[in-house]
Amino acid sequence: HVVHDLEQVLPLLGAAKGYATIGVLDGVHLGHQQLVSMMVSAAHEAGGASIAVAFDPHPAATLGLDSPLPLTTIEERAELLAALALDILVVVPFTQELARTSAVDFAELLIHRLNLAELWGGPDIAIGHRREGTLPVLQRLGTELGFGVRVVEPLEWGRGIVSSSRVRAALRVGDIDQATGCLGRPFRLSGIVTHGDGRGRTIGVPTANLSPPHQRLIPADGIYACLAHTQ
Repeated sequence: HVVHDLEQVLPLLGAAKGYATIGVLDGVHLGHQQLVSMMVSAAHEAGGASIAVAFDPHPAATLGLDSPLPLTTIEERAELLAALALDILVVVPFTQELARTSAVDFAELLIHRLNLAELWGGPDIAIGHRREGTLPVLQRLGTELGFGVRVVEPLEWGRGIVSSSRVRAALRVGDIDQATGCLGRPFRLSGIVTHGDGRGRTIGVPTANLSPPHQRLIPADGIYACLAHTQ
């Protein structure tokens, strides 16, 4: 299920408890996959439901900071998370109001809207205004408000921690091996095939020109081996 408001989650849960993770989840890289898979297993073993709360747009854009170009669209994230057996994806607009919400208020919102049993994240997990709800704060709130906090250590690949920023940096310099290693799959770029200048036909190599979504990360200029899927 993909919903766009926290209020839409409870009807999907019924009496089940929610096991949730929060973030942008851009790229759904191997680190994301590890965390979500572990959370899904724990939720299902306990008879609960697994939930990912994904912010869109990126919080940096709302806060007036440099916003990284996305590796994936929300639709692509939903598809990748569904393959991990995630039950519910909540796409939450990151607004100025949300940015001003205190950690306590946000935790209470999650409890009431998600029937929260456990909150999952990495060691750097933080929620609330100015990221005040750090791990120690969340652990204290969990004890007071009645939810667990589960920490999954970052995943390493190729002598470094897997992260969306690392994938972006690799793609910007054309390091496809590193990007693929961190993603656990080839990087994918979707879009509409459009008319170009026709130069390829003049040299015997006709090409398909792809128009990707606005503000989408594009790999460095180069010639790449790829597979194309049309629909």
